[in-house]
Amino acid sequence: MPPMKGCLGCVLMIALILVILVVGLGGIFLSTNIFSPPNARPASFTKDDGYSAQQKLFEVVARQSGRSSRKDPLT
Repeated sequence: MPPMKGCLGCVLMIALILVILVVGLGGIFLSTNIFSPPNARPASFTKDDGYSAQQKLFEVVARQSGRSSRKDPLT
């Protein structure tokens, strides 16, 4: 690598070192977290929950298309 002159050379060298450092530390951080299991538990639900959600989605679509006569708010 040819010698650099002036402040631009120092700034570029510091920026290059910082980029390499950030990428390296990011890689280490991701590699340590990628193999650990997630801390989330699946939610329990019943068939009635699925049916209720399906009916609400149908009502939303029907109201948006103007095919529903209901005007009360969805909850």
